[in-house]
This record gives sequence, C-alpha cells and structure tokens, in this order.
Amino acid sequence: MFDITKVGDVAVIKLSGRVDVQAALELEKEMNNILSSGFNKIVFDMNDVQHLSSSGIRVLISTLRRTMSNNGWVRLARVNQAVKKILKLVELENLFTYYENVDDAIKDVK
Repeated sequence: MFDITKVGDVAVIKLSGRVDVQAALELEKEMNNILSSGFNKIVFDMNDVQHLSSSGIRVLISTLRRTMSNNGWVRLARVNQAVKKILKLVELENLFTYYENVDDAIKDVK
C-alpha cells in the first residue's frame, strides 16, 4: 500500500505492492487530506510498486494537476522498470520528473 512521511514542506509517499483500484481509492483519499492540509510538493517513492493500474495513474495525474495549480510539483523517485514500462505504454513517461532517490527529488530546486 503506502506510507507517508513529511520532510519539511514535502510529503513523501512510499508506494508498495499493487496500486490497483482499491489501493488507488485509499491513496486518493489520503492525497486529498495531504493536499487540503497545505502540502503542494509531493514525492512518490515507486521502488516497491509491482503493478500500477489505470486508477493508480489517475491518482498520480490528479495529484500533479492539483499541486501545479498551487505552484507545487509531483516527482517520482526510484521508479522501477515495471512502472516505467506502464507509464511508457500509456505515453505518460514524460509527464513526470524521475529521480534516482527520494533525497534528490526533495532537494532539486527545479
């Protein structure tokens, strides 16, 4: 599923396992809480994701749109090959910025 930590003004969401319809619904609720509480900088740690469904992709895109409308961002860290392949298949690989680790994603000032 997912674990959330906060590093300064950045929320780090470590996803794991299958991000299917049920997991995406729970993640979406949690992302609504995080974004409503004022966080607009999000890092998704994708290292342990085994599968990313269309529902999971929808949550990533929705989070990206909401953060960008508040001058924030979404970054993907430690994206494994399975997730990269899925994002490439749906032609979204260029929508997100990828980082080798969470610290680099947090510290990048782009």
